[in-house]
Amino acid sequence: MGQYYKPVSLDKKEYIYTHSYNSGLKLMEHSWLKNGVVNTVASLLKEGGRWFKTRIVWAGDYADDFLHLTPEQIAEYKEKEPQYNPTVYFYMGEFGLEIKPTEPKGIVGKYLVNHTKKEVVSLAGLPSDDGWVVHPLPLLTACGNNRGGGDFRGENDYVGTWAGDVISVQDTIKGTEAAKFTKIKPDFAE
Repeated sequence: MGQYYKPVSLDKKEYIYTHSYNSGLKLMEHSWLKNGVVNTVASLLKEGGRWFKTRIVWAGDYADDFLHLTPEQIAEYKEKEPQYNPTVYFYMGEFGLEIKPTEPKGIVGKYLVNHTKKEVVSLAGLPSDDGWVVHPLPLLTACGNNRGGGDFRGENDYVGTWAGDVISVQDTIKGTEAAKFTKIKPDFAE
């Protein structure tokens, strides 16, 4: 069976539904550099965006129960659906707000910044192949990967390591700020 995903801001309790952007629900159906869903999320993560410096998860519906949910959220879900254990994917479907921002034109941002782990990824370092390059954001923040059809199948220890962390997308990282971050190069390829 295929696993479906929602990009989620845990702090805002908001998510994006990928079909609203004519993209597939499976992780590798929309995790590409020039994909509208990915660049919409990136635009939300830029300074001034609704999700700037919030905790992000690319939530899969096969992810572990309870992961990234507060005790209050778990109780809220169990009150409505006592027979099921909640995942972020299903919790957001019941209690989160689907937002539909305008899709930006082109690739958004030059750097992905993890403020929790103090790591940064340069999008300029990605190979160029007319947009058919894996965008690191969905895979770094994926929760539940490798449990269903359409998931990322490559070998890479970075998958999911940013799930639930505070993330932003930036065009520059300057001076003393740059010195605080470790550059990583996840190199996702299938």
